[in-house]
Amino acid sequence: MESILTDKLSKVLFHGTLMDRAENIINSGIDFNKLNPRADFGKGFYTTDSYALAKNTALLRYRQELFKNTNASIPVVLKLKLQNADYSKWKIKEFKGENLEWKKFVCTNRWYEKVLEKHPDYDHNTSSQYDIVLGLTADGIMSDIGIKIKEDHYDLSTSFLKVIHPFKTTYMKTIWGKSVPFETKAYQISFHNKDFIDSCIRYKGCDILTIDEKEEWL
Repeated sequence: MESILTDKLSKVLFHGTLMDRAENIINSGIDFNKLNPRADFGKGFYTTDSYALAKNTALLRYRQELFKNTNASIPVVLKLKLQNADYSKWKIKEFKGENLEWKKFVCTNRWYEKVLEKHPDYDHNTSSQYDIVLGLTADGIMSDIGIKIKEDHYDLSTSFLKVIHPFKTTYMKTIWGKSVPFETKAYQISFHNKDFIDSCIRYKGCDILTIDEKEEWL
């Protein structure tokens, strides 16, 4: 495996979700029937080594659920570690940075019917041919790109792919005694094989997130 993947898989990973869903995951495992088939890397269980990204995801899920149900479960960050994983047994796909291959892979998975109808040779993970995928997280405006990809006739041309960008998280760093905000691109690690998830993922509890009413609808 490449060093970046080895490094990330050795860390504590995070999954942003709601408390009731976290309890179901811990007690009953991952229900693949409830997973999003149009996620960046295909239907799978998504984690990250970025706590900020997991927190953002959990708060987003909370706002979405609160819109539908005033009794929404509280947002949490589920923590997990990989144990006893022999990665040579599993098919792994790794993307390095923000490149055209990553952008095309994300778009093919998200709009797979239209894209694969025209370009069945494009690489994708709709059938979970990859057990583990590592790459950047696409930003939150992906749902707004539907018009542009339609105008591109689902060809995923180089000019169209310029509008695809990774999600960025902000963190504070102290420089000369002052806190300065920095942006960084967030990676995600997705797992698409239930046998791997059940045998190699160990859950290490979760952090309950505090809801700030002033920030709740940002």
